[in-house]
Amino acid sequence: MKRFYKNTYLVLGAVMVLLLVGLAGLVPALSPYGVEQMDMPNRFALPGPQHWLGTDNFGRDLLTRLASGAQISLFISFGTVLVSSVLGIGVGMLAGYFGGWLDAVLMRFADIFLAFPAFILALAIIAVLGPGPVNLIVALAAVSWTQYARVSRAMTMTERHKDYILAVRSIGVSPLKILLVHILPNISGPLVVLATFGMGTAIVAESGMSFLGLGVQPPTPTWGWSLAYGLKYLRAEPWMSTAAGLAITFAVLAFNLLGDGIRDHLDPGQVTRKASRKAIKNAFQSTPSSRQTS
Repeated sequence: MKRFYKNTYLVLGAVMVLLLVGLAGLVPALSPYGVEQMDMPNRFALPGPQHWLGTDNFGRDLLTRLASGAQISLFISFGTVLVSSVLGIGVGMLAGYFGGWLDAVLMRFADIFLAFPAFILALAIIAVLGPGPVNLIVALAAVSWTQYARVSRAMTMTERHKDYILAVRSIGVSPLKILLVHILPNISGPLVVLATFGMGTAIVAESGMSFLGLGVQPPTPTWGWSLAYGLKYLRAEPWMSTAAGLAITFAVLAFNLLGDGIRDHLDPGQVTRKASRKAIKNAFQSTPSSRQTS
């Protein structure tokens, strides 16, 4: 816990993520305005006590719609990371542990996905499947599982030659149990960091799809769609797009800071470097008499 509180990025990222989750969970439930509740006399209301972020061209409260969009973005990003990580880690661990022809087949299959630009491939999948939250998760997971496969494969290839793996293999433990019980916990640290960064990437990708009209369809107030819709009123009513843009920036920054903090927290070299710096500092702060004696 002391290391946690001393890790500025980890604490700041965790607080920002909690604020984001609180915005998504509490604001729609506590807001006196409905997501689609119109108030035509208060169209384009300026941000104020009644409407903290103002209203749009139909008089709908922008804060309530922004919080509802946070629910959609967090759901799609979490679903994307979950599907892509499970698929990628499974493929990578199988390829790294067994090697041979299975490794060659699985990695060439991953190379096929890597050969296409990720955003273009996601657009093509959405064009075939159609817009919608589930199809969007499938499309984004299809273009992001390869990075989990590459990382887990490389780390599994390193772990399988270590003594503890040779020991459990010698007593007849099944390959599935070795992968899930022995190897996976020892390679989970970098994969958790990769998944945390993947949350921010998925939010940007989902917003981009919705901005182009290929994500979750209106009237669901996603951040990307709100950003695109507010561009028509950007000069006269800039807060309509500004709120959605700042929300996307805040969310991506939160998960990136959290990922940086987790990476530093799980790095065993951090403790060694801090201990070395402390020893050097103590050596320079020793008394003159002790230095003369030494």
